[in-house]
Amino acid sequence: YERLQEFFEDILNHKISQGMLVKINRQCYENLEVPDAKIKEQLIASSILNHDESGMKINGKLHWMHVASTPHLTNYGIHQTRGKESIDLMGILPSFHGRLVHDFFRPYFKYDCEHALCNAHHLRELKFIEEEKKQAWAKHMANLLLAIKNQVEWHQEKNIELSEIKIQAFEHCYDEILMMGIWHLDNIQKPPEINKYKNRSKQTKAKNLLDRLRFNKDMVLAFMYDPSIPFTNNQAEQDIRMVKIKQKISGCFRSNEGANWFARIRSYISTAKKQGQGILEVLQNAFNEKPFIPKMYGHSETA
Repeated sequence: YERLQEFFEDILNHKISQGMLVKINRQCYENLEVPDAKIKEQLIASSILNHDESGMKINGKLHWMHVASTPHLTNYGIHQTRGKESIDLMGILPSFHGRLVHDFFRPYFKYDCEHALCNAHHLRELKFIEEEKKQAWAKHMANLLLAIKNQVEWHQEKNIELSEIKIQAFEHCYDEILMMGIWHLDNIQKPPEINKYKNRSKQTKAKNLLDRLRFNKDMVLAFMYDPSIPFTNNQAEQDIRMVKIKQKISGCFRSNEGANWFARIRSYISTAKKQGQGILEVLQNAFNEKPFIPKMYGHSETA
């Protein structure tokens, strides 16, 4: 608020009170009720949806900023918890039945939709296991995922489908690399201690990742089976990054009300930018009670 007051005084030579700025935010929030509902409606109708979440402070207490997005739409929601209850309150995933791209956060699996896992997360974890744990299989798996990605993109450019023979070959390589990791000495489950009060040893990070790659193979390789599915969850991560930068520069929110104002207004601005609109114009239209209504780009949204 102080920076906005300085801006108006320095640029427009006009003093504006903090109370007026609060009123402006509230009015904009209220005028964007219809666009917000339209954004959610179109996100629900999308065939592919990206989702992510990040910690956000409100009055010094940890809350969670959730984002649901496509290349043409963005919707934010701020809630006290990170799990299913807060995701439900956004009003999108309970009615979504397309393909959800995410980072393997467990509550996402409670929704009636298909899933695709973010391979950027897998690549980061594989690099850690290769460099810190010295397990060679991780490098082979990372190289394989990137090779499949390159093949899918090349075939898309040529407008031809990836052949069934290549798909089977990639699947075979995937399974072989998994077996290398599973039988690595560091990943073999240690037997229980003789002491009956001691439990089995905890699984290594490498074994946890191997289990995820093994039992969710179709979700990991979803981008290979359907080229419209993105390789990563980069769309949602980019959309959530702006919020992290906001918190780093401007600090945390002081109230839940102000945080909710921000979430709706930012959803509107982000969506308008994605759809090629001028931000000053769409904000003026919002205050004139003629807000920009996002266009429907069809059910096939890809990142």
